[in-house]
Amino acid sequence: MRVHFLAEAGFVHPMDDDDAASGNGSTKPTRHISGYFHTHPVHVSAAHEPQLLDFSSVISELNKAVDQFTCRGSGYVLTCVAKLTVVMVPFRPLSGDPTSQHPVGSPINMPLSMSKTFATTCVSCGPC
Repeated sequence: MRVHFLAEAGFVHPMDDDDAASGNGSTKPTRHISGYFHTHPVHVSAAHEPQLLDFSSVISELNKAVDQFTCRGSGYVLTCVAKLTVVMVPFRPLSGDPTSQHPVGSPINMPLSMSKTFATTCVSCGPC
């Protein structure tokens, strides 16, 4: 299984006096933006070596991405994490010989030197 995380976070930034078009002066107007961050994919497998997903490294990676965004003097402050998505995809490494018969939909490796690669790839997908 190939797993990675996507996070949508809310940020605020106080506007400068020059940027503020109007206001009564009691509260400073702010800008609101959304930031989108992701982790690197991790391969989790129970077949050969049981490998668990390390949530502390996931949190650390997302914190590092937010810190890299805010440390450059942008002035934005994290207010909330609006959405956290876990994407889990079956991992099937490419394998096989392009000359052998493969069932429709199975991934194959195509040699770069092979002529008519596009046509061969289209044919390997099966009838339309």
